[in-house]
Amino acid sequence: MKGYTAQDFLLLFEGNLTITEWFREAEINIQATTFRSLSEQVFLENLTFLSSRDKLQLTIQVDHHDPIEYYSQSHDNTFFSTLADQTDRFEKISCTVKIIKTQVQGRLSLYFYQDFVDYLEQLEVEAQLHQFNAVSKDYLIFEFQTYAKEFKSQSIWFVNRQDTGTPAAIDRQEILDKGISCCSYNHFTDFKLIPEDFLFSAPAENALDKLFSKLRCVCAMSFLIDISELKKNKFSYRLNGYKSIQSEIEIDKQLSDPLDQYFKVYTWVYNAGNLNDKLGLARNIISLHMDDPTSMTLKGDAFQSIQSSYKVYEKQNIKQYIEIRNKVTDQLLSFHDRANKIIETFAAGFQKSALALITFYMSVFLLKFLNKDDYVGIFTWEASILSTIFISCSILYFFVSRWEVNAQRKRFVDNYEDLKARYEDLLDKQDIARILNGDREFNTDLRFMDEKKAKYSWMWIGFLVIFFLSTWLLYFFAKANAVLSAFLILQFVFR
Repeated sequence: MKGYTAQDFLLLFEGNLTITEWFREAEINIQATTFRSLSEQVFLENLTFLSSRDKLQLTIQVDHHDPIEYYSQSHDNTFFSTLADQTDRFEKISCTVKIIKTQVQGRLSLYFYQDFVDYLEQLEVEAQLHQFNAVSKDYLIFEFQTYAKEFKSQSIWFVNRQDTGTPAAIDRQEILDKGISCCSYNHFTDFKLIPEDFLFSAPAENALDKLFSKLRCVCAMSFLIDISELKKNKFSYRLNGYKSIQSEIEIDKQLSDPLDQYFKVYTWVYNAGNLNDKLGLARNIISLHMDDPTSMTLKGDAFQSIQSSYKVYEKQNIKQYIEIRNKVTDQLLSFHDRANKIIETFAAGFQKSALALITFYMSVFLLKFLNKDDYVGIFTWEASILSTIFISCSILYFFVSRWEVNAQRKRFVDNYEDLKARYEDLLDKQDIARILNGDREFNTDLRFMDEKKAKYSWMWIGFLVIFFLSTWLLYFFAKANAVLSAFLILQFVFR
């Protein structure tokens, strides 16, 4: 079957045609004094040009008769017989063809491309952006119903019906959030459009290319200028750079950016690096390159000047950067020392506790040796109780020392996090992570403290358990010897 187009369908009608197409509808008005016979079969064959997404409404009025209508979604055989009766003899006939377009998965039909562009050019700039914003979510695909040359931006495509692809997603909300944080523009809250939406990957070389260039420039300026407002065709702004500039321009008549410098600057500012630094520098250079505030045209190559100035800016700040980096490194080394001191304090507590107990037990042994010249019955009941009290105090001292280590460890972690937060105003988060080596040294210090604390804790507890068991084993051993000696003496006496 032949592939019919909208133009083929219109050839069924004679007369003067007026075509208007916009985003949601296409309308054709025909005024004629002659009318060729309309065959139902030929009509239905030509109607196949209509996309399955869309609907067609045909209204024909012959002289002063009541209009007769045909709807593509509900075929009516009586339409053709009634039309044949009314057009048997007439003076004037008017036809209206309406195509109601439905957007499905971001796709919209385009039947008369040039008439669609003509419609856009008649709109004010604010209305143009509003229309695109109303139908564009993450992306927008215009589907030619007649074969034509394709052209695409990152999110708005003009393609033929055979192209079933979709644009790659853009994180536009992140870009919008950055713009809102740095600029004041009256359409940031209601428009979700960004300059990339209006940049074709290859020049379209038609009227739409020029229209998109204008919209791209307006969007880029709104992301760069301090305060801006778009109303109809007027763009009013205030730019604070080396020079403060405030003006209002008539976009259709005065806006010109043949080198696309505003878009290049926007891309550079929002691509990577410190947004505030780059935007501040861009505003300074733009203010110096703007000869005529009423046209906003930039003389020379402002974009190249911005890049050169940024390189100088980086060189001027490299010394400060190195100083900050060295300071962070020095503070990182101090954290290593703190980790060692925390564990050294815990180890010193263990040593003091061990030395005190050893001194006590040596005193007990020495006194016993001087008094009786042997080691039998060293730990009496009183000595064993006193030794247990000393061991209990050492246990209490162990828990206090361990609590102190845990408290110092927590403070160590908190101070480290405060260190990172303190430098976020001066350095990028990724740069901080790189200087701190991804917290590797910090985590190593934490593992060192945890491992040393565990080892000293086991040693401390083991040391106390040994002294405790030794004390009471010696006491009960002496007690058992005394009972045995008494038993033997009694046995000897009563023999």
